[in-house]
Amino acid sequence: GAVFPETMIALAHSRRWLQRLRAVNFTSATTSTSIDVNDGNRENVRRRLLYRSQQRGWLELDLVMGQWAQENLSSLNDELLKEYSELLDEENP
Repeated sequence: GAVFPETMIALAHSRRWLQRLRAVNFTSATTSTSIDVNDGNRENVRRRLLYRSQQRGWLELDLVMGQWAQENLSSLNDELLKEYSELLDEENP
């Protein structure tokens, strides 16, 4: 499916945010793990990312990230799914 312009803008902002964090040697509270996405597990990865998006620990963040994930995860390719997983690995602001 096509990725909407808003999705690309949000991902571009999150990429810049991650690059800035890495540039200052920021380490998240959780260990970042690279996920493997393939034909056999792609839908399970999307479901797991949706769950993680809805369970961030802050109600407002759960609502915003959960809604975004519900609307956009199905349109993300494997590389963007991995990047979104990395974003979820970061500590809440």
